[in-house]
Amino acid sequence: MNIAAAPDSSAGRLTTSLAPDISCREAKAMASTQVVHSNYVPAQLHRQLQFVDHNVDGHLVLGCCDLTGRMWTGSLWYYRDPNDAPSVGKALTGVDCDSGCVDGKFIGDKKKNMLVACDDGSLHHVALSFSDEGEKSGGQDSFFFLETKAGSQEHEDIITGLDISQDGSKVITSSYDRTVVVLDVNTLRLEARLSDIHNDIISNVAANRVNSNIIATSANDGIAAAWDLRTTDTCIGKIYEDSSNWPTCVEWLPSSEFHLLVGNQSGQIRLFDIRKSDEKGILHETIDQQIQQIKFSTKRPNLFSVCGDTYKLKVLELNDSSSNLKLRYEDSRHNDFIRGMSWHPKTDELYTCGWDQQVLSHLI
Repeated sequence: MNIAAAPDSSAGRLTTSLAPDISCREAKAMASTQVVHSNYVPAQLHRQLQFVDHNVDGHLVLGCCDLTGRMWTGSLWYYRDPNDAPSVGKALTGVDCDSGCVDGKFIGDKKKNMLVACDDGSLHHVALSFSDEGEKSGGQDSFFFLETKAGSQEHEDIITGLDISQDGSKVITSSYDRTVVVLDVNTLRLEARLSDIHNDIISNVAANRVNSNIIATSANDGIAAAWDLRTTDTCIGKIYEDSSNWPTCVEWLPSSEFHLLVGNQSGQIRLFDIRKSDEKGILHETIDQQIQQIKFSTKRPNLFSVCGDTYKLKVLELNDSSSNLKLRYEDSRHNDFIRGMSWHPKTDELYTCGWDQQVLSHLI
């Protein structure tokens, strides 16, 4: 992925005493109603919207792909107001990428830094940066831009899953190349590689929300399993196994080390307790096509959204004892497959994007 480097400036030669002035100018520019785009910002947005994610301030990053053109390129867009997406003119900034952007998450303090996964198997640390050198010299107004800080190419094929460990120190990715890779979230240094753990494409990976060493995977060999990153030779639990209705995504409950949701090819959601591998789990017939993603609310840990190869969005509610799933909300405004979901950290509104080039909000 080729994201613009920082514009030529003398920022690195500024003395420490000028740092507060830069911060003030940046804060003023961020609060301004005027949007100034640099020359890096594309003129249009790709049709297939793949992911959305919010930072702590409620700002939105949007990742796109071009699945119908001659080259599978993509782009990234940053919005201060998520309701402005996917407008090009209202975006704070955007940048073209030479690979499709398939997933992304804010990291660290979740303000400016994010990780972006691409369909060529690469992972990139991207940051929102600020430049006012042109304004100070009487040229272009100050502007924000997206800058690549680091990159990693540990996969040989498209990345299918991206997650951050509970302690925020590790990023875990899965891929069509049948491997799971664990990297240091700050340096993207390789920490572990799980190879040959499945006999087919690994469709998803999820980090446990309580124990930073536990992950779960789903694959087209029909198996969903849990793994301990300290002992990766054998799985600690084979949770789901059905070669005729294979699992397509996994997600841990936010407040439980042992409860895992598994979505499958036929659109079902099953809730498992990994300590009870002989039980079939709680079943919910959610949608009528394979499930692509499960995303929990940031403020209500009993609510989670589900999307897949369908135009319908569903939100399910889990009871206090984790013994029952029921439908809480559904929406069918999208006109193509829904691919990305993110809950606003302040309002708890759900935002979705899809291949119909729409970003929609849902008040639940």
